[in-house]
Order: sequence, then structure tokens, then C-alpha cells
Amino acid sequence: MQVESDGFVFLDAGGVVLALSTAHARLATPPDGATEVVFGVANVTAAHHALSARGVEFLNAPRNVTGDQ
Repeated sequence: MQVESDGFVFLDAGGVVLALSTAHARLATPPDGATEVVFGVANVTAAHHALSARGVEFLNAPRNVTGDQ
């Protein structure tokens, strides 16, 4: 285990980090099949702009999140 915080745990799986969260369990109606894929980059804003410029479409712009969001 790498990190544990309120509602989150990050597990080191040998080159891949698996993050487990209870965030959706707290919703009145949890979404079916909720999946989130995260890639680590040095600068999120720059990566978002570069990918957008290459035609990648995003549902939302990058934002800061904590364990309660």
C-alpha cells in the first residue's frame, strides 16, 4: 500500500497504481460501472491543452479533487 486517506487507498501493483475509493458508495444512487482512468503527467494543464489541440475530446476540464468529491 502506498497511501491511505479518507475514503481512498492506493496500492502499488508493480509499475501500476491501483486506487480504490468509497466516493460512489456515498451517493444516493451510485452510478453503474463507475470507472476512472488516471495517467500521471508533470503538468496537467499543459497535457490537457496539448491533447485538446490534437483533437482529444474531454467531458470536463482538469480540476482538483479531494476524498470528499
